[in-house]
Amino acid sequence: MRDGHAETCRKYNLSPSLLRKWRLKYLSKGREGLKDSYPRVDPQLRALEEENERLNGTAHAANCSKTGFRIGTAVADHSRASC
Repeated sequence: MRDGHAETCRKYNLSPSLLRKWRLKYLSKGREGLKDSYPRVDPQLRALEEENERLNGTAHAANCSKTGFRIGTAVADHSRASC
């Protein structure tokens, strides 16, 4: 690598192979090639989704107990509930 690459690697604490990889992506696809290849999920959104799943599970268990079914037991009439 040229001196400029070595300086850049030292300045930003990058390995030369990573800088080379980014450079090749940039040369082949432009700025679009440097974007994330996977969608990022906002941590707050993820926390809300997990809480929603937890609450839905709690509501599902409460609904099953109201109908007389217990989670983890066999259900005689499959058309009534899916607990």
